[in-house]
Amino acid sequence: MSPTGIARLVGIAILTLILLVVGATATFVVPPGHRGVLVTLGSVSPGFKSEGLGFKTPMIASIVPISIRQATADMQSAVISKDLQEVRTTLKVLYRIPEQSVVQIYQQFKGDPFLSLIQPRVDEAIKDITKEHTAQEIVQKRAAIKQRTLENARRKVGDLLTLVDVVLVDISLPGASGIECVRRLKRLRPEIHILMFTVHEDSERIFQSLRAGASGYILKRSLPAEILEAIHEVASGGAPMTPAVARRVLLHFHQNSVATEELEQLTSREGEVLHHLSTGYTAKEIAANLHISFETVRNHIKSIYTKLQVNSRAEAVVKYLGR
Repeated sequence: MSPTGIARLVGIAILTLILLVVGATATFVVPPGHRGVLVTLGSVSPGFKSEGLGFKTPMIASIVPISIRQATADMQSAVISKDLQEVRTTLKVLYRIPEQSVVQIYQQFKGDPFLSLIQPRVDEAIKDITKEHTAQEIVQKRAAIKQRTLENARRKVGDLLTLVDVVLVDISLPGASGIECVRRLKRLRPEIHILMFTVHEDSERIFQSLRAGASGYILKRSLPAEILEAIHEVASGGAPMTPAVARRVLLHFHQNSVATEELEQLTSREGEVLHHLSTGYTAKEIAANLHISFETVRNHIKSIYTKLQVNSRAEAVVKYLGR
């Protein structure tokens, strides 16, 4: 082969390599449960990228994925009480980054949001409250102090993050029932999420729990991993119910089959999603059953909430089953 031919082949090979490199750097993938922050030559774009495949300016732009999933972190804090005694506290903090805060948090707080944003403010919130009490009061009134600390931490964090409080309520409490406890808790703290914990599976108790304000329902015989998953689901705005419980609720309301005007506004796909919710499926299971993405299911659920004028999955299911 002539020198000219060899040079031409080398040139084609170099061009092909350049095109492959440019093509690879012109695309990005945002993992499920994340939002992407677009950074171009050090400048951060004000909008975020949704999960999935996308395109960007090759070579000079990058995508930084930020998780918006519910997360749990352990922290310890040593505080000084009013009577100058050291009290060591151990906390488990549930938090979530709202997608609208992703870019702002990336710009203002480098690294792990828990370490740079949450932990310092929660630690400060604890010290603000405990310094007003003696060590004995901190031990004796730990539930009330925890509540004040959570409220103080929420104020310090602001709207950038969501700090979630989940209450696990036994339906068979001595004295007043767990259902009555739910009613009182929701009157005092309407923003909290309540998960009923019980051995009972009768539809009447389930319905009364949901009507009282419970966000979900889990049986005591459930595995520890299932209970923990249910707590995370409630904290994320879900409404976990076992399939057996959901079927009983469905049977309880089966005779009331007159569709309301609000339910008639739902699209056929939204109706499918809502039906799956009513039978106890999680968002991930619905995505698999309907062969759609997890994010698409979440968007359908948001639309269902808006059309049915509800704020939780439990309310949507109750409205659907009571149609």
